[in-house]
Amino acid sequence: MTPLAEFESCNQPRIGCRQATREEIDGWEGRVPAILLDHWRSVGWCGYADGAIWLTKPSDYEAYTATIDKLRRAPVIARTAFASLFLWLDEAIVLYTPETDQLSRGSRNPDIFFNSACCSQSVKKDLWDLADFRKLRKRLGPLEYDECFAPNPLPALGGSGDVSTMTKVKLLPFLEIARQAIAH
Repeated sequence: MTPLAEFESCNQPRIGCRQATREEIDGWEGRVPAILLDHWRSVGWCGYADGAIWLTKPSDYEAYTATIDKLRRAPVIARTAFASLFLWLDEAIVLYTPETDQLSRGSRNPDIFFNSACCSQSVKKDLWDLADFRKLRKRLGPLEYDECFAPNPLPALGGSGDVSTMTKVKLLPFLEIARQAIAH
């Protein structure tokens, strides 16, 4: 059983897992909640609920978070299929929406956040946008760990943001394009 057993149980199936080495995990000791370190040791970094949410390898996002002052190099610990990022910032899980540059305070308790809130149907419906995710997964196929669904063009560049404009794109380049688009 993993430290996030409830999270795993209510968000099956687990997909696209990448094993984490001891050195990778030890490098995050004291920088992310212990429950995540234990989970990474058990299963690595994976997608859940068919890829609607992913527990992430924070180092994949370090270059990106370094470019945004308000994120202060906070570790990205999870993300949605639509590229919203969950970060560990000031001893709390916060949600960052890159398309709007919005930061929302979340839970100070990672166990409650993952094993309770992330099992809530309202969180899945509203925060993960599960209905649109399912439509897009059917139309565009499953996501890999480094992909997301994104509007084309971005609303900041005149796009509607409607689900009909969504495409499957590489996540990190999309985050950078979104950062640049909202800067104008």
